[in-house]
Amino acid sequence: MYFGRGKNRIHVDYTIQDIYKKYTKNIEKGSMYDISFKEFTDICVSFNQKAMNIMFLEAGTIKALSRLGQFQIMKSKQSLDKLSVDFKSTNEAKRTIYHLNEHSNGYRGRFFWSKKNAYLKFKSFYMFLPTRTHKRKLAELIKTNNYDYFITK
Repeated sequence: MYFGRGKNRIHVDYTIQDIYKKYTKNIEKGSMYDISFKEFTDICVSFNQKAMNIMFLEAGTIKALSRLGQFQIMKSKQSLDKLSVDFKSTNEAKRTIYHLNEHSNGYRGRFFWSKKNAYLKFKSFYMFLPTRTHKRKLAELIKTNNYDYFITK
């Protein structure tokens, strides 16, 4: 548990080891569900990759089990008052330069977790942070103009 300053003041992460310990606590030794940690991680990685492929390649929505909401990729028009600074170009030009997203006609893509119908206590405290690999994959799809089928906000 992390009690620091800033945006995520109270921060609790559950690792795959924590999830595996909880899983094995309820499984009898020798049953068909008794699997090694390696097999468990392979299953989790495979599932997550298939879920991301559905969102990336089919513009699908992933409904989480146990009424935990929906995950999808959204595109939205970038407003002029909330432009992101292009730090590389700013440092080279010695003046502030913004990302205008001209390659995507001003649209911005992002991962979105809809908690509207989620059955969670204190759901505003939860957040979804995709891995860097998946963020880069989304950026690549946007830059190659293969993103038009994403849901517009």
